[in-house]
Amino acid sequence: MHLRFSKKLFRIGRPNFNFIKEYEDTHCEANAFALLLNGPMELNDPALLYHIKTSLLVPPGSGIYNLKIMDMENPANKRYSRFLTEDYGFWKNMRIIQALFDDRPPGFFVEAGALDGEFLSNTLYLEMEKGWTGLLVEPDRKMFKHLLQRNRKAWAVNCCLSTNKYPSMETLVTLSDRKGPGDDTPFHAMNHLESSSFTDVGFGMSHRTYARVQCIPLLSLLQALEITHVDLISLDVEGVEEDIVETVLRDNERIRIRIDVWLVEHYNPYASKHQKDEYFIEMFKLHGYALYTITKDVVPFNYVFVRKNSTIHHSAFSSRPKEFEVE
Repeated sequence: MHLRFSKKLFRIGRPNFNFIKEYEDTHCEANAFALLLNGPMELNDPALLYHIKTSLLVPPGSGIYNLKIMDMENPANKRYSRFLTEDYGFWKNMRIIQALFDDRPPGFFVEAGALDGEFLSNTLYLEMEKGWTGLLVEPDRKMFKHLLQRNRKAWAVNCCLSTNKYPSMETLVTLSDRKGPGDDTPFHAMNHLESSSFTDVGFGMSHRTYARVQCIPLLSLLQALEITHVDLISLDVEGVEEDIVETVLRDNERIRIRIDVWLVEHYNPYASKHQKDEYFIEMFKLHGYALYTITKDVVPFNYVFVRKNSTIHHSAFSSRPKEFEVE
């Protein structure tokens, strides 16, 4: 970065917001923020939080929901909604969420890998039936457009979660039905970053396209929203979850946002697909979490962790259903 440009962008170590606005409004060769968002940039940088708040976050919807599961007379919607009765993994997650949160007051969730805000959503129940709100994170532009049409009562952002403590640009592999037009949301559920361990997911049965997407640290998004307590993080990010979790747990030691429960779909590429990941479990334990359950009858496994010094910890384990006990 040129010294003259750098001096204008930062005055006495602080972002010059007037210059950023002036610079973004011009047709210069390089956009000030485009340069910075390529990384590295500190996750709590005031200029980054300002950009997230003013340019990336979409406020919660108002009015009635616009959900396909509410219009089952439509044959296409009926086919779409089969996950409600046929997807065992979805219902297993619902039973876990109900066991943990049904007797608790409304909270705040984060769902990363939110897709269209409805299909296989782990948080829609909490929002519609329990009065929760939260943040929906989805990098696929097509899915994000559908998500906004659902009128969810939660914040939304069209980005991926960064695997680093700073923003970065990554390549998203988007899957769609090779057969052509139709609702291919189930294929988009297998979208993944090119750096993911899920490199062969959907291979041979789908069409692939590639797009550059912005990735933002989760802690940056939460700070931009001024959130200090998260009741549930649902993470379904197809193979980069370990790096995201490790980054959040490490950097949160200084940011100190209280995160009570993690529900993480996790696949260990270095072990048998039916073997639990001891390293992954130990990583959470070292940061003050207890393993609540693992859904071993679903591959990839879903791991659930509860923060030991949270208000939910005692009730979660004292009333844990037998089916969720860990061997």
